[in-house]
Amino acid sequence: MKRISSIILKRWIVFLLIVNASFNRGLAQHVTIFGKAPIRVDAQGILIKQMNSSAFSDDIRNGAKQKVIPIYIAGNWVAIQTTNMPFGTINISEPSHKEKYNFLLLDHYQIHKLYERSYYTTTPVHGQGFILQIDTLNKVLKQGKNSKYLLKEGIDIGYVSLKVNDFFFIDFYDYNTDTLVRRYYIKRLKVIPKIEVYHQLKEQLYESQVQTSGTQKIVFSPGGKFVTTIKTKSDFRDSAVKYLLINLKTRDTLQQIGPTFLKLPELASNTDYELQFNYVIQPESIGIICLSVKPYWYQSVISYFIAIITFTLLIIIAIVVVLKKKIKAVKEKQTETEQSLRRLQAQLNPHFTFNALSSIQGLINTNQIDDANYYLHEFSALLRQTLNRSQYIFNTLDKEIEMMNTYIGLEQLRFNFLSDIQISNTLTLPDIEIPTLILQPLIENAIKHGISFLEDKGQLQIFYKEGQQPGELIIMIKDNGKSFDDDTAYGYGLKLTLERIAAINKLKKEKAITLEFHKHAGTAITLIFNNWI
Repeated sequence: MKRISSIILKRWIVFLLIVNASFNRGLAQHVTIFGKAPIRVDAQGILIKQMNSSAFSDDIRNGAKQKVIPIYIAGNWVAIQTTNMPFGTINISEPSHKEKYNFLLLDHYQIHKLYERSYYTTTPVHGQGFILQIDTLNKVLKQGKNSKYLLKEGIDIGYVSLKVNDFFFIDFYDYNTDTLVRRYYIKRLKVIPKIEVYHQLKEQLYESQVQTSGTQKIVFSPGGKFVTTIKTKSDFRDSAVKYLLINLKTRDTLQQIGPTFLKLPELASNTDYELQFNYVIQPESIGIICLSVKPYWYQSVISYFIAIITFTLLIIIAIVVVLKKKIKAVKEKQTETEQSLRRLQAQLNPHFTFNALSSIQGLINTNQIDDANYYLHEFSALLRQTLNRSQYIFNTLDKEIEMMNTYIGLEQLRFNFLSDIQISNTLTLPDIEIPTLILQPLIENAIKHGISFLEDKGQLQIFYKEGQQPGELIIMIKDNGKSFDDDTAYGYGLKLTLERIAAINKLKKEKAITLEFHKHAGTAITLIFNNWI
């Protein structure tokens, strides 16, 4: 039973090999080698030039070299058949014969008795195939290892599939003497197309490079079109070349198959590409060229650096311009505010002078001539200080207290009230600035509307101290007179003071001034200077 199964399996294998060989032969080259033991070779990519070369491979280790004929192929299969007729467009004579063609050399199998041995050498061979003598199926299966099968025309010696650099031998022996008549050395060589890459810029061949061996990098200028051509035309048919272009940046691919010519699209600048190419019949042997397209001048590192610097400078210039405009606007607003403050202050000075003259007039009318003269002398000094500081919006606290004390002393001559000035020891008076004459209308209001009719019973208290919040200055003006109504409170002097405070708060937003009124057993006016210390 096992013997029957083995016979069926062998018959099936041989049938498949015969069918496969018949199919591939339709796509093959057909070459006749005539001389002693003429054969027909069917294969893809028969390398005629290498076969005619006098250089033999080192794989041929024994036998007389004049009896050895090499057969080199590029495809992955080869079929050998005895023949008495020439096949193919190319007929090759053995090296010892100069004549191109001779029927006597083709009738060798009718004149001489030959048998054949096909085998792999001791060198490892990785090809897939089965080397058989094929006449009829029965003869194949009955053939023993050492049997001598007499050859004739049209016998299939073998069909073999080879990998690159695989090889095998076919020996023809004299049937009677068992001497070697001819050895055929069949090998699949590694073949890679040699191509040229042309850069067509402005309808001229701008650059050309040739792929020699290994991986080569070619650098091109940007723009233009790219063309590849086969540098050396192959000596075999079916020499179609497969091209695969890979964009190494985006990993996009472009594949094309052609005989000798490939027209590439315009390649992107500042990008590297990998061009792979191989003969279609030998896909495992791939040549690689790296195509590096230079960047345009504006894509170079220096250009980027210059662009970044220029862009940065433009941003800086724009920021500077905007800041200058803002500073100018702030300065203009500040100047406008300061001018407004000066106008308000200028309006306050006549009011202050008018009130002082009214006080002098009152002293004269009551026949207090000495007091009027003293008042006039002190007022002149006070007015001189006021005029000297009128050009300044702010005055130091020590000088302001000095001026207010002089003013209070003058008013005491007229109304004979008591005053109490308390200054905190923690305040550094020369280092603190407050608006000039900001206190005078408030003190005047307390005297005129609060204690002017109380004479020696009238009391005026002024406190200079730190507030509860950091940097806060508190100035409180307190009297024991009657509380005034709103119409009295907001007289001309007090109205100017409120307008000055509003203008100063616009000028110094971080140093706001708050004015508070407390009406209880007299009047208390509190000035709160935020962040003034």
